[in-house]
Amino acid sequence: MYDLVILTTACSRSKLHTHVLSEIPEFLKGYKCKWIIRIDQINNESVNDTISNFKKILNAEHIDLEIYSSDRTAGRISWFKSVKFCINKGFEYKPKLGYFW
Repeated sequence: MYDLVILTTACSRSKLHTHVLSEIPEFLKGYKCKWIIRIDQINNESVNDTISNFKKILNAEHIDLEIYSSDRTAGRISWFKSVKFCINKGFEYKPKLGYFW
């Protein structure tokens, strides 16, 4: 069903995401992608603002986006748990080409 499954751990930093990821939908054009994002909280921005920003910058017909909030403050343990979460969610899919972290 999908060519690629993309797994991303993130913190609530929309300006960085906009700068780094805005061109990705065009880059991935021609590939059907499942994109799973798990967000940890940092103090300067709400997770809901980050979720809205991801939905805006990754809005493309070929990207099936799922975004989850960890409800934890960013740190080593929360990052480890988010990595584990993304991997487990990603393995629910069997992409044609593979997984991208």
